[in-house]
Amino acid sequence: HQKRPETVGSLYHFWSKLNVSKSYIVLSIIMLDFFHSRLFSENDIKVRLRSYDEDSIGNEAKPFIHVFSFILKGRSESQKEHLSKLVVGKLSEILPDTLHISMNIQEVEKEDFFSRKML
Repeated sequence: HQKRPETVGSLYHFWSKLNVSKSYIVLSIIMLDFFHSRLFSENDIKVRLRSYDEDSIGNEAKPFIHVFSFILKGRSESQKEHLSKLVVGKLSEILPDTLHISMNIQEVEKEDFFSRKML
């Protein structure tokens, strides 16, 4: 029976020992950050990870992470800023060798959104 991890860094090492992929860890951290922001209910958070074989920053091949977030309109600027800092901060902690980590939040008008739940 393993001890429960206390921090994101130890969580990353805990999952690594269980042979969980880095992609799954990143996806899980983003999901948890959105949930812990208390801006969303758990069932309303959907995370998808898309990785690319080649990337560059300037003229150098360097890995980076950019989180694209689409949320329904209605959160304050300070709530969105807090969410971005939370996600980028946690990803920076678990991926210290990835020097470029960023996030943007795009708001979706409620009138422009429709899902199967709404039928």
